[in-house]
Amino acid sequence: MYKLKKSVGREELVGFLVDLTAQVRAGQLKLGNTTVSLPGGALLEVKLEEENGSKKLEVEIEWFVEEGVREEGK
Repeated sequence: MYKLKKSVGREELVGFLVDLTAQVRAGQLKLGNTTVSLPGGALLEVKLEEENGSKKLEVEIEWFVEEGVREEGK
């Protein structure tokens, strides 16, 4: 549905996370052309790993909202 992978500076990363937080708080997430209405709860998984001398933080959020997914313009 949506994928983003790019190098960013710390301030751009913070801006993205602040925007993402505001959207989750509002109960509706918009990424690209996809908007998802969010339920009240989710499954959260956080991992911190070290690979080849670099650290990796993974944050995974899973909602069960099949009926809440809609693409704008459709």
